[in-house]
Amino acid sequence: MVLAGTVVLMFGAALVNDPEALNTKAAQYYNQGKYAEAEPLYLEAISELPPEDTGRRGIYWNNLAALYRALGRYPEAEATYTKALPALAEAFGLDSVQYNKALDNRAELYIRDGKATVAEADALQVLAAAVRVQGRLDEAESLLKRSLAIRESGVVYTNLSELYSAQGKYPEAERCARRALSIYEKTLGPNHPLVGVGLNGLAQVLRHESAEIEVEPMYIRALALLNPNSPEYNMVLANLNNYYESRGLHGSALEARRKRSTSALNRSSFRN
Repeated sequence: MVLAGTVVLMFGAALVNDPEALNTKAAQYYNQGKYAEAEPLYLEAISELPPEDTGRRGIYWNNLAALYRALGRYPEAEATYTKALPALAEAFGLDSVQYNKALDNRAELYIRDGKATVAEADALQVLAAAVRVQGRLDEAESLLKRSLAIRESGVVYTNLSELYSAQGKYPEAERCARRALSIYEKTLGPNHPLVGVGLNGLAQVLRHESAEIEVEPMYIRALALLNPNSPEYNMVLANLNNYYESRGLHGSALEARRKRSTSALNRSSFRN
């Protein structure tokens, strides 16, 4: 077996300023049960990431949270999962494998920490996502409602709003979308990317309910809050372009509107 000191000498140069290498080495230590060696590498990997690398930050936080869970440091694990989940939602989407895996991991943490009821809320979200993909919308709705009965969550309200929209239940969808947006703004602050997700969700519902409601500012603000490299940003941009086309904007009129939108987006981004 290679001694830890020798490993540091061999890999130290390669690890410096390389977050992926740091995370990989930390994972190796974790799998070997060398938690004390893994923790500082995970922390360093996170610190070396560029600010815009939300996806890897969420993944690394999830890895670090698993380490804290293994060590029995449950408050630190919960806090780290709580940071990982919004980052994963922003980078990969609320329906992504990455987000739901972290949610499942947090549920396991709650069970270990004797918080079975709270764990159930997370587990119900994961199960709802699985049955929704299978087209079992009524079952997914029931699971999400059960999750909300245990603990309020902006993500659950967002998922429930999307579910109601798919069923044509737009008043219910609007109520859930507004509640999701309120929770995101209150718990995460007005400039968090999940607020952008909430704005997009509300704008989409309002378009179904009334063609007279002006939703363009919601899309513009949502774009200002989201990472341009994220799937959520591309989704909002597609929704905005679809909105323009639905208003009969074509050719030069559409180009002029897009330029004004881009200008508004740049001003909004500068303020944020």
